[in-house]
Amino acid sequence: MKKLVLLVTMLFVVYYARANQPEIMFQPESSVPELGKPYKAKINKSFIKSLRVKVFPHTLKNDWVHGKADDASTVTLLGKNITFNEHSTNKITFTTENGKLFAKSGGVKKLINKAFIKSDFPVRVQRKINPDKSHSYNGVLEVLLQDNKILVINHINIEEYLKGVVPKESVDTWPLEALKAQAVAARSYAYYHLLTSTGKLYDVDDTARYQVYAGQSAQSETTNQAISDTRGEVLTHDDSVIVAFFHAYSGGRTDSALNIFGNSVDYCLPKDEIFSREDLKRELSPRSQWIVEWTTDPLTHSELLKKLKSNSKLSKKLKLFSPKRKFTLSEVEFNQDFDSVKTLKLSQESKVTSINFIDVRRAIGWSEFPSYHFRLNPIKNGKFTFSGSGWGHHVGLSQWGAFMMAKNYGRTHAEILKHYYSNVSLEKF
Repeated sequence: MKKLVLLVTMLFVVYYARANQPEIMFQPESSVPELGKPYKAKINKSFIKSLRVKVFPHTLKNDWVHGKADDASTVTLLGKNITFNEHSTNKITFTTENGKLFAKSGGVKKLINKAFIKSDFPVRVQRKINPDKSHSYNGVLEVLLQDNKILVINHINIEEYLKGVVPKESVDTWPLEALKAQAVAARSYAYYHLLTSTGKLYDVDDTARYQVYAGQSAQSETTNQAISDTRGEVLTHDDSVIVAFFHAYSGGRTDSALNIFGNSVDYCLPKDEIFSREDLKRELSPRSQWIVEWTTDPLTHSELLKKLKSNSKLSKKLKLFSPKRKFTLSEVEFNQDFDSVKTLKLSQESKVTSINFIDVRRAIGWSEFPSYHFRLNPIKNGKFTFSGSGWGHHVGLSQWGAFMMAKNYGRTHAEILKHYYSNVSLEKF
């Protein structure tokens, strides 16, 4: 029991230390559109409205911004002069009972269908679980019931929305041109989802499923300036807003959307970084240099196979493989462009199967497996390790690349964006 407690404590310390390094306290990669969705959206200025952001509940695992999954049966809104049903209040608590939504304020409890909450001041969405990770929001908050769970949706102007995104997707002490590049990428990403979410209750949520958003609570002067200086700017390809994919650092060369996502995206092609890995290491503190080159913690045969089998795509392929028996793992297909493995072979007695490099990272988890460019190391002391380079999915804008290009090469945000995205234009909404 003491060993278990010690192990858990050590894991927490390692995670906390990594998550709280100022150089890396941002989301390392953008998410990918749902299967079947296009990778760009035709501009329709008459369609543009406020963005609808789901800010409650949170269900994403390993969500360092929002913490543990929420109790979606209750939520409290706190603020100054909150307008609700034509009355002004400072506190409203919403609860669910027998599939119905109730609002309580000033000792009065009412049955409602939904509510639109307005205030001239930020309104705090107070969470029952992880209250210290509650955030405050401008705009309008819509509260409704879906599948017996309370939803809170923030209706917010995109420029205001970005003020809660850019500080969480970059570092506010970075050069202004790097922050401007991030602002344009984030704005393009938001407009794409707004234009393609017809028929849904919300356009995006506030987690890494889309872009991390922490409302008014996250704002900083420098990121606000970057947003203001690029107001309305989006990236387009063939008169369509692109999905401006971004990641923390490529490892030296960005990858194509085809190789990583399995879909050809003609504005996301491989691009070499204009600086070396050693150049970037010199900008990082020693404990943050894993961003450039990393090695996973050792895994036993049993631990690795259990992680691989936890992946829904691999579980069927590995159904007959036993964690109680040893196996061999080897590289069989290699990507010379990135010094990275593409396909691995797993053998156990008479059973043999292949595993795609994408599925390895997805199974082990991004918090333990920083990127998709990696190699399998020789087995040591009966345990497996992998070594790789970069942080994130390698597609589109390299955030640390933007930092380096702005700081050490004097590049503008437009030059940075056109380096990482092929055949794109900057247009204003």
